[in-house]
Amino acid sequence: MIWILLSLSTGYYNSGNISGIEFNTQENCIEAMEQVKKQDKVNAALMCVKKGKAAK
Repeated sequence: MIWILLSLSTGYYNSGNISGIEFNTQENCIEAMEQVKKQDKVNAALMCVKKGKAAK
């Protein structure tokens, strides 16, 4: 199962930009998300989502 750490920028200059990094486990994704949240100036909404098939 692949998990993606999604980052949705909420900053003034780049609001709405989305980026993602893939992880092999949910635990690794959550650990990475927690590390990013420890930084002082993170202007982003972070979430771990399961990668799945595209909707038809």
